[in-house]
Amino acid sequence: MSLVPAAAGLARAGAMRGPRIWYLLTPPPHLSNVGDHAQAVAIDAWIRRDLGAVPIELDKDEYRRLRPMVRKLVRPEDLILIHSGGNLGDRGIWSEQLRRQIILDHRANRVLSLPQTIWFSDSEVGRSEAMISSEVYRQGQQLEVLARDRVSLSIGAKLFPEACHEAVPDFVVGLDRREPGADRDGLLLCLRGDDESALSPEGQSTLLDLANLTHARSFDTTLPSDIRRSDRRGILDATLDLFQSQRIVVTDRFHGVIFSFLTRTPCVVIDSADHKLRSSIEWFAGCPHIAFEKSPEAAHEIAAEWMAAEPRECDCDDLAQQLRGRFGDLANRVRHWSSGRL
Repeated sequence: MSLVPAAAGLARAGAMRGPRIWYLLTPPPHLSNVGDHAQAVAIDAWIRRDLGAVPIELDKDEYRRLRPMVRKLVRPEDLILIHSGGNLGDRGIWSEQLRRQIILDHRANRVLSLPQTIWFSDSEVGRSEAMISSEVYRQGQQLEVLARDRVSLSIGAKLFPEACHEAVPDFVVGLDRREPGADRDGLLLCLRGDDESALSPEGQSTLLDLANLTHARSFDTTLPSDIRRSDRRGILDATLDLFQSQRIVVTDRFHGVIFSFLTRTPCVVIDSADHKLRSSIEWFAGCPHIAFEKSPEAAHEIAAEWMAAEPRECDCDDLAQQLRGRFGDLANRVRHWSSGRL
């Protein structure tokens, strides 16, 4: 990986006057999950639109290798934003270790960790890592940690009582919702292939049987090829086009739910290995065409029922507007934190 563009960007940042916004730990190209990169698209747009600033972005690999330069360049008045996601815990320990470094390196700076699913396993390793993070986060003098759901907020409030006080939706829900477009056809199975999946082989077979009902295709938000920064928007648009072309989506991916919400596609959601989905789904409680099911058998039943009915689209515009408002409120608080300097 060439660090020349990132290093050149840091050199330009050093010449910028006034307080700056550092946006750190975004997904590098080889972490090719569309959901992670969709968050980067949404957060970058929020910074530019609502905070009126051009962020200095460094992905996880860039930050890890350019950390000494970052430490020298960050000024006391700068704001540091840490990328959102589902890695605040021992399952995403590589990212959590980088997050700890940022907090320790910039204890006096305003540091805002954007919405995270917080989860440490009930194991010796998980409990040990939770204690380490709790001690590190305690040292952040102006640290704010945003949870991505109600359960994460409860965990964060216990581990980081001075820093974690609020839950905010995933930033991707703040993207513009798609207008009704082309005719819909078929069913999309958007299922995990990693250790966060709670599906047994039998459960997977139950869902794959949905393919017998109609034209169906499988899609995972983790792509087989890199997602470069310059390609993020195009890949996100292509993914949304795919979701918008379906009559129904069946998924155990959080961003599978959000992409369905944005494209007004009825969605059957299956529980995953931790609380990420069962808690985050509460943001969509006002949307009648997003159904959460704990078992693949129940998901199969409701998907089959919906496929047999007339095609329909989600009509949750009021909810979408309400969720987008949360990001405007957050921007107002960030400006207040920065005493109007941003």
